[in-house]
Amino acid sequence: MGKFELLAKKMELGLPMQNVIDHTSRIEVLAEDILLDRQQMIDFDRKRNANREALGFFRRGDIPAGSKQWVCAGDFFIKMTDQHIKTSIQHDQTKLDSEIDTLRRSIKEKTRTLISLNPSVTDMHPGVVDLLVREQQQQRPQKSGNSKTHTIAEEDDDDVPDSDS
Repeated sequence: MGKFELLAKKMELGLPMQNVIDHTSRIEVLAEDILLDRQQMIDFDRKRNANREALGFFRRGDIPAGSKQWVCAGDFFIKMTDQHIKTSIQHDQTKLDSEIDTLRRSIKEKTRTLISLNPSVTDMHPGVVDLLVREQQQQRPQKSGNSKTHTIAEEDDDDVPDSDS
């Protein structure tokens, strides 16, 4: 079912046009955020690979110990000792790893939200989509005073789709 067919179906259900527009806008913004996060993750990964290559030069001994090398730092070059360069690259690697992990978690969360808003964006079985949405809801902190965690195993099996279909 295409985007326009989905809109037509919602309009047939009597939902006000503004609600349809708001819902579609939210879906579009969320999808665009996911694509931007993925591109940023690709850019970070390219930089991380370049840093890995530079660290390989140090590991193989291609850079003489105790020497000074020219390093590009933004718009200018600086002559630094090999140890300072290596430490700087390792620190940059750690920072890039944490940024990439943060982006991965963000993409997963946004994708779950997108699927819950519009399950037709995926070819997954509706039962799988339902489990993903439930997982997302379970990860959110409970607002009530009840501290008991709710698991899928505790729910009724009536709404779980049969696997032989």
